[in-house]
Amino acid sequence: EFSVILMNGRGAFNVLRYGWGLVAGRLKHFPDVQLITGKDIVINVPAGQPVQADGDIVATVPVHISVDPEPLRVVS
Repeated sequence: EFSVILMNGRGAFNVLRYGWGLVAGRLKHFPDVQLITGKDIVINVPAGQPVQADGDIVATVPVHISVDPEPLRVVS
């Protein structure tokens, strides 16, 4: 499974607040934050908005994200 965190606040104050909540492990207790877990998630509203992964824009909405049933083999 993976987690999607929806943070509904806007502006610099909320960016700082969410950052503190993430570092302090309290983000899931904020009333304007939703945590969704799953193996298959579709994000479809609002259309055309960018989707970020690790700080990079990787797609635009709508997007379908799923966990690959086969693990990735990493050779080092």
